[in-house]
Amino acid sequence: MTATLPRLVFSVPNELGRYGGAALGLHAFRPDQIMFGGDAQLSVFAGALERAKIVSAFLPHPEIFSHATSFEHIAHVLRAGTSDILHKLTHVRFGPAADVRVLKFARNFYVQAGHTRRDEVRVSGNLFATGRVLPASVQKVLRYERGQEKLFCLGPEIPPVGELPTEFMVDDINHWPSGKRVDRNDLRSAAQMCLTEGKLELQSFSEFASNISFTTGSEGSPLSEPPNFVQGRRQDKTSIEASIAIPYNLADAASLVPDLLRTYVKYLGPSEAGLNITVFPFNGAHRSADWTRFVREIATLAERRGDQICRSQLWIAKVKGPVPRSALAVMFPVAIVDDGDPERGWTEVRLRKLGIQVIRLGEAQPESGEQRAQDAMPRYREIEDGAGQRVVRVPTVSKIQHMEVLASAIARAHRGGSSVRALEDRQGLTCDDLLQTFGELL
Repeated sequence: MTATLPRLVFSVPNELGRYGGAALGLHAFRPDQIMFGGDAQLSVFAGALERAKIVSAFLPHPEIFSHATSFEHIAHVLRAGTSDILHKLTHVRFGPAADVRVLKFARNFYVQAGHTRRDEVRVSGNLFATGRVLPASVQKVLRYERGQEKLFCLGPEIPPVGELPTEFMVDDINHWPSGKRVDRNDLRSAAQMCLTEGKLELQSFSEFASNISFTTGSEGSPLSEPPNFVQGRRQDKTSIEASIAIPYNLADAASLVPDLLRTYVKYLGPSEAGLNITVFPFNGAHRSADWTRFVREIATLAERRGDQICRSQLWIAKVKGPVPRSALAVMFPVAIVDDGDPERGWTEVRLRKLGIQVIRLGEAQPESGEQRAQDAMPRYREIEDGAGQRVVRVPTVSKIQHMEVLASAIARAHRGGSSVRALEDRQGLTCDDLLQTFGELL
């Protein structure tokens, strides 16, 4: 062993009041979901630290520790004296760059999982609105990809950068159960497996809009009839193979996902062909009101058509715990990812690790004819969120392109193999690997 770890504390954006303490053991961290975004990124580290039996702390709101005496709470969690940790802690922050918070009297690090892919014109005086500026006390940035843009601290300095091993992006998935072999035609078995053997939550848009709680399957209380989200509404009364997954980064106010879903519910075609869509929202801390308004908007648009799209074909999913990987690949053989999502790279790596094909929404395509040339013209969207007001340049994605993306997803889902074998188990990061990596980067 060539390096040792400092005393570590972690944080990620979360809703106020979610936790009952200011400082908790890392085992008390309860992610909203563990598939994408800041919650999943911290979950990877938490799992590796737990396997290495390293004691560390989780701070729901690190910014509230304003004076030295308040560090007694952290010292208690770390089983140390206050004098032993003051000015000796290393705080590691996850989540969107615009949501970074720091811990006083500590060394602050930020784990960068994405970078701005859209050109922004800042209108607000809030320097953090662009997601390119960090608090001045951030001493180092740890990133997953070499191609990620460099972030600035408040001031002229650029913090040094450390490169995280690619294993950190999927180490938790390596430890998920591989599951038994599942036939693609037996989707009910796959759904039952995920709901009962793992921790997958499913809810229709209609139920969410009506404030009905999630349907959860857990070991010991299997659902006799899992939600019938795998049944299509095709004219020939047959069912499609699976649901299309759409990860939705709620921290990206300029996301193209909302427009795609609006097209899906407004126009005939994909829904009539039996296409089912499952949305995976992430990075939703402090954005739950916006998410709720959007779901209700989609439900209202669907009701105008007088059908049951939001009840049987449009779903919300959250992976709350390790689920059988082979079943996930059957249930969601194809995913549509926003090409401009800041965390697109991290999201795609995890999807491909699970054997899920990826289609990019809004990806630049060669022009072909007048329609494509018109679609390629950029437009500017004015957005406003907690980070401020700004104008963002986004690609113009027409309704025709939306339909083509959805049709491509259907075709790829049907071209998949007849079955998905259990993914090969691989050993994750060992205790020595973790200690050496952190010791060199921190």
